[in-house]
Amino acid sequence: MKPAAGPGASKLIIEEPEPRPVTVPQSPVAPAPAKKISSLEKLRKQFKETHVEQVDHPLTREALTAAWEEFIVHLKQNKNSAAQSFSLAQLKVLDDNSFYVYTANAIEYRFVESCKTEASEFLQKKLSNSQLQFYIIKRENKEAAETDEPKPLTAVQQYQKMIEKYPLVKELKEKLKMELDR
Repeated sequence: MKPAAGPGASKLIIEEPEPRPVTVPQSPVAPAPAKKISSLEKLRKQFKETHVEQVDHPLTREALTAAWEEFIVHLKQNKNSAAQSFSLAQLKVLDDNSFYVYTANAIEYRFVESCKTEASEFLQKKLSNSQLQFYIIKRENKEAAETDEPKPLTAVQQYQKMIEKYPLVKELKEKLKMELDR
């Protein structure tokens, strides 16, 4: 039996896409890699000619102080608020490639810490030392530890000195029934 072909019958039409041209990858041409190698060699030659091997200079107190002051001027020119903390900091050379930066308090410590990378790069260039490192140390109460000045006397200590020199002061205190502020 044959299917009836009439007005209600539907047909299935399959369309095939047009064939696309196939591209064949070309094998690499031999001279191209040689050109890259020669360019690489050319760059190496230029680098050797222009690049001078940097010799790290040992760190000295005088050179460090001069470069540190120059960095402070740089900070002041850029209106960086860390300049004051850098100028108040004390430096101590540890060895040929490192030094300590002593700060008086936590605020100065934070200001110096915030500019540490910039300072390190600046000092490495100025001092011609690529291995240069510095360590920030917070030193609280440095004034008390470093000064040999006498501390102010307490009221009791002042009274003791006065009665050693003037014994009548003790009698007067007792007669007036005075007490010392402690």
